[in-house]
Amino acid sequence: METFRKALDRCCTLGGGVSAKGAGQSGTSADIYIYGVIGSNKLNANTVQQAISKAGDVDVLNVHLNTFGGTFADGLAIYNTLKNQSAYVVVRVMGYALSMGSVIMLAADDVQCVENGLIMIHRAQGLTFGNVDDHFKTIEVLDKHEAIMCPVYLAKMGITESALDDLLSAETWYTAREAKDAGLVDTIINAVKIDEAEANAGDSGFDVVSSYRDRSRLPEQFRRSFFAA
Repeated sequence: METFRKALDRCCTLGGGVSAKGAGQSGTSADIYIYGVIGSNKLNANTVQQAISKAGDVDVLNVHLNTFGGTFADGLAIYNTLKNQSAYVVVRVMGYALSMGSVIMLAADDVQCVENGLIMIHRAQGLTFGNVDDHFKTIEVLDKHEAIMCPVYLAKMGITESALDDLLSAETWYTAREAKDAGLVDTIINAVKIDEAEANAGDSGFDVVSSYRDRSRLPEQFRRSFFAA
């Protein structure tokens, strides 16, 4: 797993990670910033738990989220960690909540998205090397992952399993307003100026926001896939 995390760090130069700030005492709120690729050394289940612990015993936990997605293993643990907080959890999508990021955001009691944010949902993905039996095994395992993931979407969106399957198969992208209409988002909040977002992200998050300012810093596959214009 550590080798895989290092590979993610090398392949994605977005930097990112988790930082926390806020008063660590009861009756207060705190902010944590989850920016980057889920499953990397800087952003994984352990670093999120550390940030929450640093925030302390608070009534409201504000989670600022900006991610392309990443590994299911860390994403699932992050989702469950947020879901089981005694604090009232607010997730604010500050840019992207793609793939596993869209699952993590639904751990919130209140899902908010900036008006210029984007959300994407799709089917579970994986790689297989081997014979036909290995490939069929991967299909079985991916089906099990989707069986865990789909109830999260269904509970929030209030649609049928068949309708959700169509959306996942199509790799559906939502603007903030489309996501609100679909039931994924509770509240649309004002777009945040990029300088303000960078200032709030802290040392571990500024690289992600800076990458949006200078697209040449993004890996080629991201410039091609996400910034076709």
